[in-house]
Amino acid sequence: MLACKLVTQCILQDICICVSYSQGKDGNSCFGSEPSYCQFGTKTDYNTAIMPYLNETTVPLSVPAGCKPTLFYLFQRHTIRYPSAKDIHRAQERLPEIQEKLRSTCRKSKMCKTDIDAILSWKDPFDLEKENTVTDTGKQAVRDQVARLKQRFPSVFANRRGLKNVIVDFSSKGSRTKHTAESFLREWFGDKKYETSIAKRLKVVNPLNMFHEECEAIMKEHGVNSTSANEEILLNSKIFKKFKDTIERRLSFDVRKQDIKAMLTQCRFEVAAYGKSPWCALFGENEFRFTELLDDVEDYDTDAYGSPRNTMVACRVAIDLLNHTRNITQAELKLPRVVLHFSHAGAFKKLSTLLNLANSSTPAQNCTNRAWFSSRQSPFNANLNVVYFTCPKGQENRVAFLLNEKLEQLPCCNEPLCTVDEVEGILGPKADACDLNAICSK
Repeated sequence: MLACKLVTQCILQDICICVSYSQGKDGNSCFGSEPSYCQFGTKTDYNTAIMPYLNETTVPLSVPAGCKPTLFYLFQRHTIRYPSAKDIHRAQERLPEIQEKLRSTCRKSKMCKTDIDAILSWKDPFDLEKENTVTDTGKQAVRDQVARLKQRFPSVFANRRGLKNVIVDFSSKGSRTKHTAESFLREWFGDKKYETSIAKRLKVVNPLNMFHEECEAIMKEHGVNSTSANEEILLNSKIFKKFKDTIERRLSFDVRKQDIKAMLTQCRFEVAAYGKSPWCALFGENEFRFTELLDDVEDYDTDAYGSPRNTMVACRVAIDLLNHTRNITQAELKLPRVVLHFSHAGAFKKLSTLLNLANSSTPAQNCTNRAWFSSRQSPFNANLNVVYFTCPKGQENRVAFLLNEKLEQLPCCNEPLCTVDEVEGILGPKADACDLNAICSK
């Protein structure tokens, strides 16, 4: 509990530092439709998330001589999607009204004419027929990811004629996980091969990919509160009021919190799908950083280290992964086993937490360099790759963990590549104690 309080204090200090609002009150903003800061929490474009280390994503891993990958295990969030029906309805209800208010008060607005004109001429590009479906940019992000994986792990992905020794599954919720899997397989095998022989086998719905919603149902049944108290505190803080005042000054009229959420959500989804949005012109870098922190506070509490429960909820994935690592055979030396699970952000964040990745519960964590960023941990298309290397006799087998294509050294591993015993030590106790009814009912 003390650690959680320290983290909350740390984040509050971070907000005070980041949101300085140094711009003078009399100056007009002119941010444009293409924001310079695009860390949008779980609505972050995957290419934005990996850009700092993109050049490293095709470099083969450094492994001991003679070690070969015999298992490639992937747990992946779906790629970029269109907004939900709820978000589309809210935008259609609120944004045209905001347009009309701006049209009648634009002379008082603290935005430049270009930004005002862009908002006034905006037409909603999203319709309900596409709600929650994968965008073209999302499909391309997956294909680019697979192209890099094929280059980085040629012995895993090359010379495959079909799905022999390959497991592929997705969730029952909507179509976005299935279509993410489809894009993955299209790039791996080619469109023609996919359509003639692979597509008919892409039918497996696996409850494993929905463990997070099963936990939420158990929590609801037992009256367990899943909301973020810290986020609510921030939404009613002086800092948020200052943020809201800044947006209202740019518009020249008052808006509700839900209106700001509608404008911000529209900005984020349009940028992810099309690269720009006139609604982004209402937010400068300070505001985007502030909203990113708000998202991080909520995610930290509900999906990460803010609750001890979250360190265990993904235990079924631990069981599944251990079942595969414990059953590597000599046959995998010639044809590595590939396991592909496609899931959702709630599950993915909890898996990161189970592995103790980006744990900022340490009191010594620097406030301005906190470890947990949802923009980095769980952007659209977020993925965890676990690669098992079988090594020659006399050498220990090794296991690599890659978060969004970047090698991560797990806290309990002595080197970047874990030993099998270290992996057993990390995952074994969680697998042995895996009882969602017990974990999620308190």
